[in-house]
Amino acid sequence: MNKNYYFIFLFFFSFGLLSQNWDVINPKPSYNTPTDIYFVDNSNGFILNDKELLSTSDSGANWQIKLRILSGNDFDFYNSYSYIVGKNGYILKSIDYGDNWSEIQTVYNNTFNSVSIVDADTVFISGFINSNNSLLIRSFDGGNSWETMNFPSNTPVHSIFFSSNLVGHAACSDGRILKTTDGGNNWFLSEQGTTTYDFTNLYFYSESIGYALRQYGGIYKTLDGGSSWFLFLETFEEIYSLHFIDENIGYFSGEDGLIIKTIDGGNTWEDISFVYLISYSNMTGIYFVDENNGFVTGERGRIAKTNNAGNSWNLYSFNYEHVEIVDFINSEVGYVKMDNKIYKTIDGGNTWNDTELPSTIVNLSGFDFIDENIGFASSYRSSIYKTIDGGENWELITGTFGINNNYPGSYEVKFIDHNVGFVCGSLNSGASGLFKTLDGGENWEEIAKYDFYNLQMLNSNVGFAHEQFFNHRKLYKTLDGGYNWFTLYEAAHEINSFHFVNEQIGFLVGYNGMVEKTVDGGENWSQLNIPHEYYDIVEFYSESYGFVVDSYGKIYITLDGGENWEESLDGGVVGGTHTILDMNFTEEVLYAGGNWGKIIKYDINSLGIENFNIGKERFNIYPNPGEGLVWLESNSLNFIDYLELYDFAGGKIRELSIERQQGRIKINFSDLETGFYILKINLIDENFITKKIIIK
Repeated sequence: MNKNYYFIFLFFFSFGLLSQNWDVINPKPSYNTPTDIYFVDNSNGFILNDKELLSTSDSGANWQIKLRILSGNDFDFYNSYSYIVGKNGYILKSIDYGDNWSEIQTVYNNTFNSVSIVDADTVFISGFINSNNSLLIRSFDGGNSWETMNFPSNTPVHSIFFSSNLVGHAACSDGRILKTTDGGNNWFLSEQGTTTYDFTNLYFYSESIGYALRQYGGIYKTLDGGSSWFLFLETFEEIYSLHFIDENIGYFSGEDGLIIKTIDGGNTWEDISFVYLISYSNMTGIYFVDENNGFVTGERGRIAKTNNAGNSWNLYSFNYEHVEIVDFINSEVGYVKMDNKIYKTIDGGNTWNDTELPSTIVNLSGFDFIDENIGFASSYRSSIYKTIDGGENWELITGTFGINNNYPGSYEVKFIDHNVGFVCGSLNSGASGLFKTLDGGENWEEIAKYDFYNLQMLNSNVGFAHEQFFNHRKLYKTLDGGYNWFTLYEAAHEINSFHFVNEQIGFLVGYNGMVEKTVDGGENWSQLNIPHEYYDIVEFYSESYGFVVDSYGKIYITLDGGENWEESLDGGVVGGTHTILDMNFTEEVLYAGGNWGKIIKYDINSLGIENFNIGKERFNIYPNPGEGLVWLESNSLNFIDYLELYDFAGGKIRELSIERQQGRIKINFSDLETGFYILKINLIDENFITKKIIIK
């Protein structure tokens, strides 16, 4: 959201620390899609994804990132021994039930896709030579040395399973399953399906009973150790994972959230899905520790647990839908929009609760909270709702702005203070409007006909906006509180986002690497030197400090007003093409939200200023933000020795004179530029306290 507030932005101190201080709030503990799940006992389990190994030691009550890895395509466990395999010949091994891991160096640089452990010494790994051929490597000494075996040519292998040093199976492309009885030296065809759909996964409950998963919804079964196979079950959805706890009770998970269960060896099946046919809900892994307690993993980092054999499921994270709006009032209290709901946290994102919007809000389009209690929500049906108790209750304050029921839906609601607010809306049909209230939403006036989507009011008079459906390249400006608008600038490409620091300095971003700056209120714009990307978000909090976000979620930071940029967070870290959709700063924490339920935060205080003992006790500074003259108030003024002012890089600006007036100290900052500063209060006992000052 583009709020014209001034927030402390501490994490610019050191680029080297930036990417280390991002924490995942949701989905917990990771938003990366798992590839597999396994429990070594009832309490200790692991989840693998392409970037991390997750672990639990309390039966899934809590999950954490155990290990960050280079790649993770598959893992396997045998007693205390376990292996992880991935791209570029990547192999990890553990000999203590997954507690510690070490990388095994080999001569291979192939993409390994499957691993099968027979015993403490014997392990087989398959991988790709190229798109048409695969290789098999095996070790008989616990991974100290490896031998290369050959699969038949033109036979891409997707998964392997070995039941002994000699007997193994391979799921292959083109509807083939291979078997070896001499440890991989020779292979013969044990199944040629009636279609060319690939077999993707293998699972054996015993040496005799096994299952093979086929692309596009086919499950095959063997009762003779893989010598022959028959079509066991055919589904409309593809099955990705399965697990049997005995010969009769088994669970399968797959495409579009499908989870099915059998208790009679497959004669009958029960659908126990909980997000069936919801987009981005593929269930990629399933594991049951007994017939009642089980887990399923899926896209968007989903982890769900059941303790009643799948009759009900509990999600580990509160939601996995797109986070479209992030609005934090302070470091603890905040709101996010996900799907058609507003969720609230009062503990910095550790827990979230649905504010339970009225059912009449069919399509929530936006919301804006002025403080912890007062907020406004808009819908695509031109309805505005207000809460005065932090979202506990919502009141409809206007239906259609007094026009008619066919008026365009409202896209965005923005309030400058408790009284003055704006709502803008548009339809592709051409209808559009901008409305304004001067009494906290009781009454609204249509003041302009524009399809504005992004609106920023710097004060009660000056504001900027750009349109959603028409004239994407135009930026508009008002000088009279929104009653009249004029075209300020027409960019070369579509404008995705803009932000003005003050009436003179502003920034905009868009397609084809467009990141531009104005220093004269928008009369002239210049292209900034930054890597050529498609940019979605720009936000500045002083003339010097700001950031942009590209369409892949990569965040760039500048310290010098856009002259130089440095990458703060790699887009791959936040999920590759799953972009950041909104960002919001408080005094202590930066919050960002994006696709797949992604909420991340940056602990600003984790950087701090070296040797500064930041504290807030006993002293109060107001107004803060201020425009030059501020007051320091305290019952402990007599303990002050002297005052010092520092910039956010930790550099001392000057020592301040102390002018006491009626139990307060007057401080004049009128000569300082807009920005963020640190006031160091040195005490007579040689201790000190620091306070954050914002000059606007």
